[in-house]
Amino acid sequence: MCVTISSLLQPVVPFALAYFVYRLGLLAYRKQKEHELVRARYLDAGFDRVAANIEYALAVLRQNQTHALQVLKVFRDVGPDEAASLCKPDSFTRLENNRMEIGAAHRLRALLGTPVFWDLLQSLFADVQGGSSFYQNAGAIVRIAQSDPTKFADRAALVGDFLAESKDWSKKANRYYLALAALHTLARVFERGRFTLVDLDGFKEKTEVKDLVAKVDAFLKDTQQS
Repeated sequence: MCVTISSLLQPVVPFALAYFVYRLGLLAYRKQKEHELVRARYLDAGFDRVAANIEYALAVLRQNQTHALQVLKVFRDVGPDEAASLCKPDSFTRLENNRMEIGAAHRLRALLGTPVFWDLLQSLFADVQGGSSFYQNAGAIVRIAQSDPTKFADRAALVGDFLAESKDWSKKANRYYLALAALHTLARVFERGRFTLVDLDGFKEKTEVKDLVAKVDAFLKDTQQS
């Protein structure tokens, strides 16, 4: 009886194919898990948290601006006593500095090769603190006017000056909104890439990423100089 090689291999082939398919599936599974790890670390705990920090700080500034302008409108149109009723101790929103996520900013620093978003967060929180202090002056104006009505006799002129300075704070805030938009675009680019730990370093080398980071850096420098 003649035994051929093909007849010897015939029982082995199905097992070999099954093992090959198993290995492919295992590699795909590991790659998917690695992608999920990278996504969780840099998208969820990086881009998204820094964006949430920026949105939170800008919301505090916006709320304080809105309330201050409401107080001054009543002060101008009705009087200090009525405006004082809007100036409770907790009328203005306090910025919570512990909301600044240092870890998330440093993840982006490692990913992008630049501390631009860490610098941005520090600059933003400082500006929101300064802007909120400015808007809280509305309450001080009302209290002074209550105790000495002659201090701010021309209420319309005073409110006009306050509104003019408020526009400067709005312009500053708008630059941060532009930086936030660039951050969201960076996050979308990262999400599309489906990066793993092996090819993660290539993200910062992408032309689109470099351009967006340069825009954020320009926004930051413009804000600091204004």
